[in-house]
Amino acid sequence: EYMGKNIREMFVVCVFVVLFVGLMWRHLNKLPNIRRCGIVIAHPDDECMFFTPTIVLLKQEGIDVHIICLSTGNFDGLGSTRKNELIHSCKLLSIPNSNIVVIDDNQLRDGPENVWPPKKISNLVETFAKQRDIDTLITFDGVGVSGHPNHIAVHFGVVQFSVRNLTTHTHHTNALIDLLFVSITENEIHRFAC
Repeated sequence: EYMGKNIREMFVVCVFVVLFVGLMWRHLNKLPNIRRCGIVIAHPDDECMFFTPTIVLLKQEGIDVHIICLSTGNFDGLGSTRKNELIHSCKLLSIPNSNIVVIDDNQLRDGPENVWPPKKISNLVETFAKQRDIDTLITFDGVGVSGHPNHIAVHFGVVQFSVRNLTTHTHHTNALIDLLFVSITENEIHRFAC
């Protein structure tokens, strides 16, 4: 019984991965010409937990990928360890250290009880995009994929930057890209989109 359940779950996960990669491939092929993409995350480990398939596809297409992580992930006092893990993870994803920015700011402390100001995030993303000549941004959907308040704040901060960018034409970064985020539970599949 237990072994059969595990095999069924593994089969569902394998089918999901094939479908997810196929959907992402079709979605990315519809995008405008992307030269330099910025992935905006809240914590070290978000790049691998939520964005690995996207990063892999972008890299396969020869797109220069940059990451801005808006905290060190110091919720449990392990900020420097988690920052090093982010750098190692990015190395495995073929993202050089020079393409990684980790923010350590008192207003952006890791934790579900900490409220992150969207304007602060928007300003940091604007600086990141301008300094690195980013033409496309990818981040969390409106429910933060997992519902984490820091992820949700990142979404709204990037939206604020995008709206300001579109109305003032201060930078040429594309508007947010719709992404498909899927979380598999034992009995259901949830679809979250920007």
